[in-house]
Amino acid sequence: RNDPLFLFYAPHVAHCPLQVPQEYLDKFFFMAKETDTVTESCSTAGHDVKGINTMPGKPQPEHWNCRRQYRASVNLLDDILKGIVDVLKKRDMWKDTLLVFTSDNGGPPNSGATNFPLRGGKEMMWEGG
Repeated sequence: RNDPLFLFYAPHVAHCPLQVPQEYLDKFFFMAKETDTVTESCSTAGHDVKGINTMPGKPQPEHWNCRRQYRASVNLLDDILKGIVDVLKKRDMWKDTLLVFTSDNGGPPNSGATNFPLRGGKEMMWEGG
């Protein structure tokens, strides 16, 4: 507890294939009527778009909703980060912690991400990419 700690956490939660536990997807049920078309971004990343589920072994939803999946993924990431912060607080390490959030690039708008108010997204020259 008294020794310095360097913790580097590089989550891959909000990347294709967007897979989250059903309980997280259910939080965004109000978006179920919105149907975004599945883009090529997942298939070009080496994933079979037709095989993307909420979790492995679950049936493919009738209408895939990129925004709903993406929001559920980010919500899952929020909960994971909260868990890390809670552990640091429980061990009385939070008061000496510097937490830095950074990203390598913006999200792909054609897969449900939004970088508003920045322009563009992943692989673009605009500030959102």
